[in-house]
Amino acid sequence: MFGISKSTVQQLVKEFRIPLLVATAWTTYAVWGPDVSFKGTISTFGTSFFLASWMTGQIFRVRKQAGVEKSFGSVEQRLNDLVNELESKTQNMISHITGGDSYLHVLPVSFFGSKILWVAIHKGGYSLQQVSVKITDVEMLKGSFKPQGQMDVTTKHQLGDVHRGMNQKFADNDVGDRTRFSFKIITHSRNGKFEQDTRFVKVDGALSVALRINGPSGTIHEKIDPDFPVNEEGKVDWNKPHVGAGDERPIY
Repeated sequence: MFGISKSTVQQLVKEFRIPLLVATAWTTYAVWGPDVSFKGTISTFGTSFFLASWMTGQIFRVRKQAGVEKSFGSVEQRLNDLVNELESKTQNMISHITGGDSYLHVLPVSFFGSKILWVAIHKGGYSLQQVSVKITDVEMLKGSFKPQGQMDVTTKHQLGDVHRGMNQKFADNDVGDRTRFSFKIITHSRNGKFEQDTRFVKVDGALSVALRINGPSGTIHEKIDPDFPVNEEGKVDWNKPHVGAGDERPIY
């Protein structure tokens, strides 16, 4: 009708029915009496209808605005959740490419004769890419230990990709007949550089081990055998040379 859709008519009825009832009731109350005029009735009705329409319009506007704000709040929350999920998945993808916070724990697993066998143990939730390991005999490097035969101070090993949960025997070192010695093990991969200090002491004929692994964020792993000699504070002083420290005492 007149080019106006049914929904428009319904919305007009919805918004103006209350002003119409209010204006009709007020006009009836205001002009009721013996001196009723058409002009006065129309004037009173128009004024009251306008005021009632304005008041109900404000109510509808505020209610609609509250609904819009609530909808925007819901959309904003969904966008925040989507951004957080995207960041999490992006970080997870980057960690799969770089190795994330995974690292290698180079463990001395067995001793035979004067040799130590090294096993690389993967730690963390992501595979490590392009792994290389450098093992340095600290006392040989400093000259405090001089082997009788030809021995390398530093050995380098290319391990390639080390996958999650993987263990790999990859090297051995001859330590001679020493009772106290240490190794610096440096691991490089896509996620950075990791340094492992590994110290050995013979206690009652058996080798005791202390090791510490430092990564880009600081110390990430430390393990000290119960009978490994420590200082008066009950700790290993990693900043002091292992051989010739002289102030260690056993843990009781």
